[in-house]
Parts: sequence; structure tokens; C-alpha cells
Amino acid sequence: METNVGKWQGRSLKSLNLNKQWKVVQHAPSRAQFPEGETFYQCQARVAASLDKIIAAHKHQDLIACVFHADPIKLAVSHYLGLPLDHFQRLGCDTGSVTVLFIGAMGASVMKLNQRPPFDFLPRQDKKK
Repeated sequence: METNVGKWQGRSLKSLNLNKQWKVVQHAPSRAQFPEGETFYQCQARVAASLDKIIAAHKHQDLIACVFHADPIKLAVSHYLGLPLDHFQRLGCDTGSVTVLFIGAMGASVMKLNQRPPFDFLPRQDKKK
């Protein structure tokens, strides 16, 4: 489970947008808790702990791919960059986009954020004439 949204599971964004708690989720997420679900702090801690375990298990790998929906991606980026939780909704994360973090012993940096197709990950080869 990426985010435990409790009773909001399966509801449309259109119907949730009518709920006054939706504004808290969007503008002050540190104060939000999903009805019978988790807080963003809990979700962020769980996602970061999972990613830390994956990183530790693959520390000799150059590249690790993890697939999430938008909020867990933005929560992970916020965590590794030390952004306040209330700022995570300011990050963009479109469907099918790619976000790349470099996470090393000295911290983390964003290499790509919300990159959309066409993807360009490898250096281009110069064509010889």
C-alpha cells in the first residue's frame, strides 16, 4: 500500500474536492489524517524506510528503479532533500513521469524531477561523418 487513505479509498477526486478536509490535504498536509487512514508523516516515514532498505540491499548497484504514484514520490523527494512536509504538494509529478534521486553517503540530490517522455537518460553518441 502506497498511502493508506482509509475511507477515502476508491472515491473520485471530484467528490473528495468537495470535502473540507481536502483543502487541508492540499495546503497543510502536516495537519491532515485520512479518515481511518494514516497521516502524511506516517506515509513519508514508511516510504523512506522502505527505500532505505532497498538502497542498503543494493548498495553496489548503479541504478535502482522503484515505481510509485505521485504522492509517495513527492514525499520521498521531500524527505531526502529535507523539505518541510507542508511543501511536498508543491512538487510536480505527472502520470508516467520519471523522478531520479542520487542518494549517497553524503546525502541526496535530485537529478530529474517529473521528466516526461521522451526520456533521455544516456549521453548521446556523436554521429561520425
